[in-house]
Amino acid sequence: MARLGLDYEAVRAVRPDIVYCSISGYGQTGPLAGEPAYDGTIQAISGMMANNGHPETGPTRAGFLPVDVPSAFLAAYAIAAALFRRAQTGRGQYIDLAMIDTAILMQLSVFSRVFTDGSGGGLIGNRSTAAVLTADAFPCSDGHIAVSAVTRTQGRTVLELAGLDPDLWDEFDPENPAAPRSQEIADLVRGAFRKRPMREWEARLREAGQSASCVLDAKAVAGLDQMAHRAVFRDDPAANPAAPRTIGGAFVANEDGPEISGGSSAIGADTEAVLADFGLSGREIEALREAGAIPAAQGP
Repeated sequence: MARLGLDYEAVRAVRPDIVYCSISGYGQTGPLAGEPAYDGTIQAISGMMANNGHPETGPTRAGFLPVDVPSAFLAAYAIAAALFRRAQTGRGQYIDLAMIDTAILMQLSVFSRVFTDGSGGGLIGNRSTAAVLTADAFPCSDGHIAVSAVTRTQGRTVLELAGLDPDLWDEFDPENPAAPRSQEIADLVRGAFRKRPMREWEARLREAGQSASCVLDAKAVAGLDQMAHRAVFRDDPAANPAAPRTIGGAFVANEDGPEISGGSSAIGADTEAVLADFGLSGREIEALREAGAIPAAQGP
């Protein structure tokens, strides 16, 4: 924006109480400021990849955008806070949001360990960060079941459901899961889960009050009754006739709440209106279009 003459100082000169947010990979200051960045790059430099994956496969990128999307959420949160501050003080604010800072925040539990016991994390596969025996994604006869039994009571219950001695919980060493006895116990648990289908395990574990779920792909998630009940996915033909279903808000409110107010504009749909706002005439805009300086509007 600075190259366009629209940096914070220039805008503030026109509107002193402006709330202005800059989002970049590494922030506006520091030795990496100005370096290009994408979600995958930030996953690598922030430590995310070093903590995601299995020892056999090495560091692995996430299958979604764990930096881009939370950065947008944090920007919205920061802007809302700045607007509230302006309502109280009358003063604007400049917000410098870096994707790498977002990635660090998302790994709060990892960096807490860095500063407490000096550990830097590592590839833990599907195990929980607590490395307990019964918090893992276990292979079943037809898929996988993710179990989050992290306390001693929960773990012993899971072991009993698996037909194993609950005292195995106390024999497993979460501080050294690679120890021979710990590996032997983990193999026993995995072997027990392989004997039944994942839906059966899910039902049995939930009936026993445990947190558990079959590992689902996105298509299966979209078909869950829970999603329909909470209207997580909503139909909006006006947004894109080729793909009318979209994601709604991630919360439900007792009054008002998130609603779809309209679809996103097609590429170039607002070009003429924006240029007209800057004072260009219809003839000038058409000349730009004929010269190839601006594209024709694209739409369904």
